[in-house]
Amino acid sequence: MAAKKTLPAKHETDSLVPDQLTAYGRLHALLHTVRCIAQYEDVLCEITHEMKQSSKLSPRLSRELDEILDKIPSHAYVSDLNAVREILSDTPISAKSGPKDSVKARRSGKNAETKRSGRPPSK
Repeated sequence: MAAKKTLPAKHETDSLVPDQLTAYGRLHALLHTVRCIAQYEDVLCEITHEMKQSSKLSPRLSRELDEILDKIPSHAYVSDLNAVREILSDTPISAKSGPKDSVKARRSGKNAETKRSGRPPSK
């Protein structure tokens, strides 16, 4: 017995908030859009499973998939992604390497501890 599919709420952009040009605002907008897209994961998985079982796209699944694709904020995602990339292009090269170096340092520290003891570090 198949569970009834429930579609997530339609993505709505907040028209009351003016364009935020800050790095925080751009990154926050991208995060919001990614979360809106993630709402569709379960429904897409169910459709994928049904397609795998039947090995073809039925008219009903085709309609459902078309509705979902219309609701996914893909244009907003691309726009938000490009806005965040602009942050990186506006950031000086030396500042770009800083956070990556610190992440690598933290990872290598954990890996070093794993290699020494043979087990992962405790949290």
